[in-house]
Amino acid sequence: MTRHIKQFLRGVGSVIDIAPAPRHRDYFQESDGERLRADAERIGADMMRVYERRGQDAKNTSQTSR
Repeated sequence: MTRHIKQFLRGVGSVIDIAPAPRHRDYFQESDGERLRADAERIGADMMRVYERRGQDAKNTSQTSR
């Protein structure tokens, strides 16, 4: 079987819970607080990237308009 077919079948199996994907089981080993903190950190990092890009865009726009 090709890798894509194996991955597809593993995903379908995890949905109908015949053979859940290994990562599915590991996900629930973290506490709710740990998962919330990790989500907040990812969101914060994404927001920082957006602010930095917007700042660079504004800086570049002001320099080209002179």
